[in-house]
Amino acid sequence: MVPVAIAMAAGILADRRVEPCGTATWAILALACSAVALATLRRPRVVYPALLLAIAAFGGGRHHARWSDLAPDDLSRVVSTEARLGWVRGFLRTVPEYREAGVADRPGDEGYTRFELQLTAASDGRSWHPASGRAVVSAGGDRTDLEMGDPVEAAGSIALLAGPLNPGERDPRDFHRSRGVRLRLSVDDPAGLGLDPEGRPRPLLRWLGKARTWGDRRLSDLLGDRTAPVASALLIGDRGGIDGETTDAFSRTGAAHLLAISGLHLSAVAGGLGLLSILLGLGLKGAARLVLAATIGYATLVGWSPSVGRSATMVAAVCLATILDRQARASNTIALAAAITMAINPAVLFSVGWQLSFLAVGVLALGVPTMVRRVEGRFFGPDPEGDPLDELERRLEPRWRRAVRRAAFYPVAALAASAAVSLATAPLVAWRFNVVAPIGILLNLPLIPVAGVAVGSGGLALMLSAVWAPLATPAAWACDASLGLAMGVVHRAEAVPMGHAFVPTPTTGWVVAFYASLAMAGRASAARWPVPARRTAWLGVGLVGAFGSIATLAPHRPETTEVEVLAVGHGLSVVIQGPDGSAALYDCGRSGDPGVGRRIAAPALWGRGVRRLETLVISHADADHYNGVPDLLERFEVGRLVVPEGFEGDGDDSAVLAVLDDARARGVPVVEARAGDRIGLVPGLTAGALHPPPGWLPDAPDNDRSLVLDLPAGGRHLLLTGDLEGAGLAELVAGPSFPIDAMLAPHHGGRSSNPGWLYDWASPGLVVSSQRAPRAGATDPLASLDERGIPVLRTAEGGAVLLRSLGPREAEPGGGPGWSVGGRPGPSDPKPGNRFIAASLGVRPPPGAARLLAAVGGLALGVWLCLALAVVHFGAWSLVLPGRANPSDEPFPGPWRSASITSADGLTLRGWRLDARGGGPDTPDRFALVLHGMAEASPSMRGRAEALHRLGWSVLVPDLRSFGRSDGDRCTFGAREAGDLRSWVDALLVDHPGAAVVAWGRSMGAAVALRAATEDDRIRAIVLEAPYADLRRALASRLSRLPIPGAGLLAGLVLSRAARIAGVPLDRPRPVDLAPRASVPALILQGGKDRIAPIVEARRLADAFPDDRRPEVETVADAGHADVFDLGGPSLASRIGEFLGRAASPRPGSDRAGEGRSRPLRVEPGSPE
Repeated sequence: MVPVAIAMAAGILADRRVEPCGTATWAILALACSAVALATLRRPRVVYPALLLAIAAFGGGRHHARWSDLAPDDLSRVVSTEARLGWVRGFLRTVPEYREAGVADRPGDEGYTRFELQLTAASDGRSWHPASGRAVVSAGGDRTDLEMGDPVEAAGSIALLAGPLNPGERDPRDFHRSRGVRLRLSVDDPAGLGLDPEGRPRPLLRWLGKARTWGDRRLSDLLGDRTAPVASALLIGDRGGIDGETTDAFSRTGAAHLLAISGLHLSAVAGGLGLLSILLGLGLKGAARLVLAATIGYATLVGWSPSVGRSATMVAAVCLATILDRQARASNTIALAAAITMAINPAVLFSVGWQLSFLAVGVLALGVPTMVRRVEGRFFGPDPEGDPLDELERRLEPRWRRAVRRAAFYPVAALAASAAVSLATAPLVAWRFNVVAPIGILLNLPLIPVAGVAVGSGGLALMLSAVWAPLATPAAWACDASLGLAMGVVHRAEAVPMGHAFVPTPTTGWVVAFYASLAMAGRASAARWPVPARRTAWLGVGLVGAFGSIATLAPHRPETTEVEVLAVGHGLSVVIQGPDGSAALYDCGRSGDPGVGRRIAAPALWGRGVRRLETLVISHADADHYNGVPDLLERFEVGRLVVPEGFEGDGDDSAVLAVLDDARARGVPVVEARAGDRIGLVPGLTAGALHPPPGWLPDAPDNDRSLVLDLPAGGRHLLLTGDLEGAGLAELVAGPSFPIDAMLAPHHGGRSSNPGWLYDWASPGLVVSSQRAPRAGATDPLASLDERGIPVLRTAEGGAVLLRSLGPREAEPGGGPGWSVGGRPGPSDPKPGNRFIAASLGVRPPPGAARLLAAVGGLALGVWLCLALAVVHFGAWSLVLPGRANPSDEPFPGPWRSASITSADGLTLRGWRLDARGGGPDTPDRFALVLHGMAEASPSMRGRAEALHRLGWSVLVPDLRSFGRSDGDRCTFGAREAGDLRSWVDALLVDHPGAAVVAWGRSMGAAVALRAATEDDRIRAIVLEAPYADLRRALASRLSRLPIPGAGLLAGLVLSRAARIAGVPLDRPRPVDLAPRASVPALILQGGKDRIAPIVEARRLADAFPDDRRPEVETVADAGHADVFDLGGPSLASRIGEFLGRAASPRPGSDRAGEGRSRPLRVEPGSPE
């Protein structure tokens, strides 16, 4: 499965990064590769590469269809990033989530409700038209009265989801697009959202929504306010209620994985249910079936997120392996989970959660066991270079000392596993989250068992509360206590010095190179390459890691001084970086959104390789200019904090003082600046303060007192103005004018702060405005500047604006600009449209008939080949190793005795023996060997054996090799089993020379008995129950039940593959080929409704015997393949007894028991012989 997963990932990656073709072309490529594979099925060197290419094409086509293709009536075709009025219908796909904090850029604090909407219709203002697509809806107020699955009608502003506007910012569209969401719908008026009177609810979604809502509310009732949101995240997958402080604490300490449903949680659920099932007597397979059903149900309830999908698939694979008596290999299980999750949603390949999930479980399953074995060898194994006396002392040490050693081993092994996972995931975590947390290596040791207790007790509390709430109190207390303990440990670990550190963003190329080298080293260790090669591979991992770490921590060095105005909406944040890589920041805030520091400013700085801010300037005491500063103080070392004179008395005193106290507590000096001061922002760039003058109007509004900075470059100037307005503007303009290349529009381009006389004074060559998108119908106060020939760049339109300084030689002669626009994301081209969005888009012309036929044919053939490959490999292993069926050592009841022999190739073969009653010297010895079929064991033949025993026969029921209690790991359908049967005959005749020996075999046992009888004439007669004439035809009959055409071809491929696994052909010689060589009487028992070996095949086999030995065929009309004897009743038993009685008459010269090839028959000690 590993090559399959890699091939599918390669196809998905090719479509995302290169997009070489469309879905139809991918399908044609899959068809071509499938055709090659089909034409070369018996040439493995060709078929496997072709099949892998077909799988890669399937992955690329699947990704293109889900990521890029749109339905003809999808509203995304006519909507642009510019919001327009829309009136739509649809149904809720997620549980509505209410947040009390107001949306950024939305006035008021009434909160909002967020959910996903599946669109079904749209109105053009006159009538409704069918429509499709998904939208993220943000509705004002609390609308949790709506439920998941409810049909609704909504009117508001609709637009495409906006892309990233700042450097270092993750594209917010990727996550939504992976879920099929491309639109956003804002409903400001609560009356604009209501139930659709003509809509139809979705029952399954409503049931899931009610279950999730009930679980969330019940946890809130059972647990404390602090732990209930975390429990909801652990058990239901709802992380919306966790506060930012808790989320940050878990992220910084490397414990964020505990807040997502993953293998830990599903393992706890599976383990609890499995243990309960075994205690209830359901057995191992019954427990596996229950766990499988519960896992699928639980994953459906909480949602199939990447980590849940991975965990559920792996648990399902292990359960199926248990049910089918197969061994689940870790690598195949992981690869199967990866392939299935990518096939369902190819976009998960680019989800960091999916990547971390598989990376961690891969290290745990494939790398950690080897490490733990080495650690165990150090603790308990002999020292290969030690003194022999020391080794002897280790072996003879008392039990208490060994117990102490083992008690010390488990923590060390757990620590080694935690370190391996943490080190392996560190580059990916740093690349995505810009944090490394060595404290997490230690923290995982107590947190994982505590989280396991919380999950188990929380799940039990939910189940018990569904019966009667008071029953859940003890379990709820345990969950609350364990979560409280975990949260306390995490918050304390967060404060540990050097426990975590924020780092700049590593380059993507280095991350890829690191994991490529890690994969190579892992392969070298797994394949046991020569020791020098393995050491070289791991040395390469260390060198790549060291190089990347040094390159990541080294600051980026721009060619010249750069100033970047970030797009933060209604707020301001300006990054300033000098040629030596040092950086400063002018303001960091956004209206109603204190997270702007960690979400926008910090990634922009990390993307530049910045770890330290030389200077952080706060222009004035408005929250939208400083509320992001606390997050920056946590993440960066700050040289000094510069504020305008009188800053501590401005704005909201408590918030301002909190920022200043935080800075001083971290050892950051706070400096007040006034007009005339020279402020060194970064080496080589000294800004001049132009406003406010010393002691200027202390009672003026804080906007009027904004700190205005002049950044000179090549004799020209860049002006940073904060929110300057009113008297502050007049004071600035009253000063002397000077050439200004670029300036920041004061107060986000507001009308009162941007009068015409300001620009008459400044005469700027360029104006940059940090602002939010204007509301529909609003006029732009800066539009007059366009008429005056002054270009205006708005962050709301094109994202962050980058300005680069030009030296004197680069500046244009005669006063050219000293600051130039260095680059910015281009605005999306708006699509034309009417005031209302209509959904009557028409239907795209269908592709040509040939391409459509090729696409459908390629898909069908590709699916067939994938299924055929699975059938061939699974079928081959199922034939060769179908499972022991009944490996229990529980003995048959007395007077049965256990017997065993050693086969020719050294295997121990076991069975059960029951001697005839009243046997004595005058009673002839008669032995019947009763042979079971495939995937059975000796207990399945006990009824037949006891029926013969009642007729006076001694019976022996052996377990064929690889079944029941016998040794062996390969079933060969008679190729080796016939020799084993001759060994049993040898053993019987050693102690009972001259005894009459007959064989009765069922299905595969019949083939074994027939083959042994043709090779050993000491077998007097054979009874063939439900025999097949040709294994290939019987297998084809079995495969014909599957919904896959080509059962005959598949049967041949299965047997060919099985022969390579077993080392001998399974279907040669065929029973129909052996029959002419048979010289003993035979009786065929056949079921009239046997679909595997129908009556026609039984008669074909009978006709192949010699004319003088042609067997009789006894048919049981209502019997199938497995119940011929059971339904035949006493009459069939009597018929068998008469046949064997005649065949058991003495034959002169048939005693060959002394030829020296007999092996002794061993009986359990204490059994009479």
